[in-house]
Amino acid sequence: MNEDQEFREAAYAHSEESLNVVAFSGEECRGLRGRPGQNLYQLLVGHGYSVENACGGRLTCGKCKVKIVTEAPEATIEELEVLTEAELDEGVRLACDVLVREGMEVVLESKRPEVKILGLEGNLDAPACPRVSRIVFDWKPGTLDDQRDALTRIQPPGSGQKFELSLNALKEIAALTAYDSKLPVGMVLYNHSELLGITNDPNCYGVAVDLGTTTIAATLINLTQGLPLETVTGLNNQRTYGGDVISRIHYTMHEKNGIEILQQSVTDGINDMILRLCDKAGISKSSVYEITVSGNTTMLHLLLGVPCGSLAVSPFIAGFTDAVRVKAKEAGLNIHPEGYLLTLPAVSAYIGGDTVGAIQATRLFEAERSCLLVDIGTNGEIVLGNRDWMIACSTAAGPAFEGASIRHGTGGIEGAIDHVNLETEDIYTTIGRKKPLGICGSGIIDLVAQLKRNGLLEETGRMLGPDELDGLSIPKPLSERVLKIAGVTAFMLDFENEIYVSQRDIREVQLAKSAIRSGIEILLTHAGIVYEDIDKVYIAGGFGNYMSIESAAAIGLIPEELKHKCVSADNAALRGAAIVLMNENAAVMNGLHKRIKSIEMSCDPRFQELFMTFMSL
Repeated sequence: MNEDQEFREAAYAHSEESLNVVAFSGEECRGLRGRPGQNLYQLLVGHGYSVENACGGRLTCGKCKVKIVTEAPEATIEELEVLTEAELDEGVRLACDVLVREGMEVVLESKRPEVKILGLEGNLDAPACPRVSRIVFDWKPGTLDDQRDALTRIQPPGSGQKFELSLNALKEIAALTAYDSKLPVGMVLYNHSELLGITNDPNCYGVAVDLGTTTIAATLINLTQGLPLETVTGLNNQRTYGGDVISRIHYTMHEKNGIEILQQSVTDGINDMILRLCDKAGISKSSVYEITVSGNTTMLHLLLGVPCGSLAVSPFIAGFTDAVRVKAKEAGLNIHPEGYLLTLPAVSAYIGGDTVGAIQATRLFEAERSCLLVDIGTNGEIVLGNRDWMIACSTAAGPAFEGASIRHGTGGIEGAIDHVNLETEDIYTTIGRKKPLGICGSGIIDLVAQLKRNGLLEETGRMLGPDELDGLSIPKPLSERVLKIAGVTAFMLDFENEIYVSQRDIREVQLAKSAIRSGIEILLTHAGIVYEDIDKVYIAGGFGNYMSIESAAAIGLIPEELKHKCVSADNAALRGAAIVLMNENAAVMNGLHKRIKSIEMSCDPRFQELFMTFMSL
């Protein structure tokens, strides 16, 4: 938002006047009441609309595109820089750069993007020992000679044990008195001691969730059989309020009811996924008795509605790091009324439950030789160790590899450019072979490596401009793609859809890549080991399975000496959450996070020097 907009927002902040705005999203049409001088982005977000962005409406990302059906305002300098001529002609503008006007009609994108994340298949390779279990007993009706109450009748005979239970469960048990004949009754227990309810379904279910900053993945698991059934994915609705955790923390601190809004946003998304999973499996959500969630420390705080402002300022103290177990309904999650939510434990403010879950999934904590785990995401968590010791750091890589800080970047959704090869006729592929919508993390890593290989990118990261290519042996099909856009050098991937990567985007990749690589080197130095001592390098993260290791090594993200040791950890955080769901004795629930020593990068005197060194490509 520029100074002029800020002035007008303040001038009308307490105005009693109101304006009518009509918003169209798919088949939905709603009338909104705005005030003169109000920012359109804030109006839409305030009414529950999900507006694509990576900056929280600060006019820096260029992603909050909306179509103004009525007369569109004159395009601003910022809009001229990021919108195509076709978009401008169609009335497309940036919501955060538009002020509300009377009678304005706005069209928003309504299609739910399909996110490409690997699910869980087959056996989880974990003992089937869930906290949720079902036992069957024969209900015998009372008689005049046996007038014991229903609650007494369902208690285990001779053990002296009495089940804990809720009022809902008590009502279900009391209802058994209506039966005047013997019948088998299934009781669902939690931790062998709490009676959650009565069911005729022979199977009990749970949901494992990987709550990422950008994307969410959820898997339905048959707890009785120990098998994953269905997986669904989606973008995190909180991205409307900012592309990274710092933006969201700031939102909770500076916006009225900010933490409640962000909590509602993410629980709505998870509840939608639960319904989709249950629909696919043909079961009721009341058959789901537990949800386990892995996620970074900020995401877990926001899920529970716990204040998280302290995570953004030194000394970065979390509200909690141990596992938290609460009734799912207390957090706003819709499963069985007495079901539980269990969050995986974290190590520190920036080494979260997703990292601990990934350690569980890869079994790094049992390795005889030292292994490296690299989660290539917004926070860039890295773990080094074996069964005797583990150290970890978070590198604040930023959201470049998740597409958020790249002008035409996107998550791993259908239509995202996922791989690039400048030496083939079709220079890119898209997820699902759909029309290109933007470029995701694996694609941007490929492109940077390819530009470097073809002489279009210097080691410093500077892209050669179109006037510098004469006399160089650059094939014409490539040189024609090097352009100046709004005075900035860019490489055009798709002319028809005007998808390009600019010099600014390359810098974002350099910053993210250097942060992660510096973290790797600092951990190796702390441990006193070298590349040859590493047995395996597990690549985790939303796109770890799709990233080209060759490209990652070519740009220096992964050391060249380690590329042959890299293995994909698939969605390790999701698998870790699933293991915890299936096994009450999993290492995660038995102090695994307390065995990991956190290394604070900002306190290491070598970090700045290493960071500058690894900015080179």
